Amino acid sequence: MKRAVLVIVVLNVLAIINLLVWATSSTIQQGCIAKLENGKQLNLYEKCSIYSMHVAIFSVGQFVSREAATQQFYMSYPHGKKIFKTTILKNLKLGRVGLRYTPKNLRVACALNGWYVKERTVNGHPMKYVHDICKYNYIHDDTIILGFHFNEGLLTYLQKVGWLFPYEFEYQST
Repeated sequence: MKRAVLVIVVLNVLAIINLLVWATSSTIQQGCIAKLENGKQLNLYEKCSIYSMHVAIFSVGQFVSREAATQQFYMSYPHGKKIFKTTILKNLKLGRVGLRYTPKNLRVACALNGWYVKERTVNGHPMKYVHDICKYNYIHDDTIILGFHFNEGLLTYLQKVGWLFPYEFEYQST
């Protein structure tokens, strides 16, 4: 019994170390991007390491941006449309959301950057909303948040090989 617990602890420590190395090193991630751009496939270790970043985003991300972490979680399995009720749309202007990642707006930027705030009338009252498909579009450069790197091109690859699943979402202002 003690040996099994020790093995589990050692494996978890190694997995966390591997995650930290992958999340803080743009060199490793760029190496995988170069491999993909040369028409090669990633091996199981590389796929699992990228997937561990996905898991870290939706688990640790709950402390940074609950909305973005929830979006990330829903990409873990196939399903239909998700509706999110939120107050964060009230202060945003209509049009494309393009906020800088700063400590003050990190929650909104992580959740909504790249989407469009629209307006429609519900029961005679204007309501802001965002409706789109949550998926990773190929981006060559790293996104850096709080010193951690993640390359969305690698997460796009996980979508292509069926490890992640896009879904339809809608944010509605409350």
